[in-house]
Amino acid sequence: MFKSVKAGSILKLDASRSSDPDGDALSYEWIFYKDPSSYKGTLSIAPTSDKQEISIPVEAKGKTIHLILRVTDNGSPALTSYRRVVLNCQ
Repeated sequence: MFKSVKAGSILKLDASRSSDPDGDALSYEWIFYKDPSSYKGTLSIAPTSDKQEISIPVEAKGKTIHLILRVTDNGSPALTSYRRVVLNCQ
């Protein structure tokens, strides 16, 4: 997924519609994937949950930020799904 965001703004992400076909509980982890990002500074991500607010640094203007969402169920074996969000900072 690609999204344009304004540098200096707060981005709200929501994965609360994620579900498990077996009804297992889900855990969420949002990860700043620095390697492919053109923004190489720090990005503060709050404790993990299905909803996340991320402050887009002013210094990220004109650059990209790649975020990974990892959702894991508590089944046996635990299954994990990944999604990537690419932020184009303007």
